[in-house]
Amino acid sequence: MIFKKLDKEVGREHIARLVDWVEEKRDLWLIYELCEGKNMNEGMFEVKGEFYKGERIYMVHHSQLYHDMRSNQALLADFIRRMAEVLYRFAIFGIVHADLKPDNILVKYDPGRQVIENLKVIDFGSAFLLSSTGSKQSIFASSTPEYLPYEIQFYLTTRFTQQLTINIADYANISYVFDVWSLGSIITEILSGFPLWLSLKSRVKSIDGKSIINYGLFGVSGRDNGKIMKKQEQLLRDGIGPLRTIIRKQFDAPQKGGVLDNEAFLELLQGMLEFNAPDRIAPRDIINHPFITAFRA
Repeated sequence: MIFKKLDKEVGREHIARLVDWVEEKRDLWLIYELCEGKNMNEGMFEVKGEFYKGERIYMVHHSQLYHDMRSNQALLADFIRRMAEVLYRFAIFGIVHADLKPDNILVKYDPGRQVIENLKVIDFGSAFLLSSTGSKQSIFASSTPEYLPYEIQFYLTTRFTQQLTINIADYANISYVFDVWSLGSIITEILSGFPLWLSLKSRVKSIDGKSIINYGLFGVSGRDNGKIMKKQEQLLRDGIGPLRTIIRKQFDAPQKGGVLDNEAFLELLQGMLEFNAPDRIAPRDIINHPFITAFRA
């Protein structure tokens, strides 16, 4: 059972420990250890409705964690390293989390020292063992679509046809590729300052106090896989150059000389968001990437 594998072999440091489970006729209830901290979504963003120039929109408030993650490259590298260690352990057993997103990452953060004291990946309700899975679209039924990779968006758009061209089991030897893309998406969210899923008009205040009106990069009406896939194509099919450009022009981009000007970081992000899944960077290579090792004590 997947949860036994996590607890006995992999369940240390950055993975929430399963304490017990209760299986009922229609439901499986998972009971985890009590973890400290907030989920990253709460820790970085607060979204509230407001009226702005007579129009009902949403205001995105940024927290200290968000600002520090963007300005402190060592902090960002530490976050990526911890997450890559989780994905490396998943990959050993062919486990796919399938719903990595800020809501499912708990962080205990010390803003004074700008240090992540504790990080835990939670919520394995969508997780599966890839080696024992065939082409069953239902395995992604509970996944959050904006963080899923392009090949899964394509896979899910064929749900009403018989023309399945992807067999999930074919990825058994590179089971990490789906979650690695999700990690790249989370980093993209940090860079843009808007939750990826936010499809309604919203605004943030930039560092210099200006109001920026925008949407989440993959936010679409109805959370439609086909529409999300098209946005991913526009921004990422030819590499992360278009993504970098749009963040600089339309979002509150990190300051000059920041992470968007760090070639090692850009290479790492490109590896995570590589369109061709087999070419996506492996967790072990993320851990040993120059952007990560440059900040290792």
